[in-house]
Amino acid sequence: MAESKTITPGIRLRVLRKKLKKNQKDMARALGISASALSRYERDRKQPDTYFLHQLRTKTGANLNWIVGGIGGMIDPRPQPEDRVEKLAREIKDKLDEIENLYGKFQELTNRKAH
Repeated sequence: MAESKTITPGIRLRVLRKKLKKNQKDMARALGISASALSRYERDRKQPDTYFLHQLRTKTGANLNWIVGGIGGMIDPRPQPEDRVEKLAREIKDKLDEIENLYGKFQELTNRKAH
């Protein structure tokens, strides 16, 4: 009788990485860890810490319930915190550019009146 292999968090990490079409070195770099640490996680030699799980969620959109327990889908459909921060940063930059533009126009008008 053949043994059934339990699907572990490490196996799910490897499946996610391959779905993202990344090798261990590139995935590890993107997550801010060493390739050897990622390898240990994928082989279930080490349990992922909170830093790694946070990076995994924010950088890849992975569903941590799926990674840890196989619950739900691989990718979490909710917006990622990093996406919200980047959107807010873009909005702030756009507003600052608009203010700078208006200030330039104001200076032009005041220079015309002075002459």
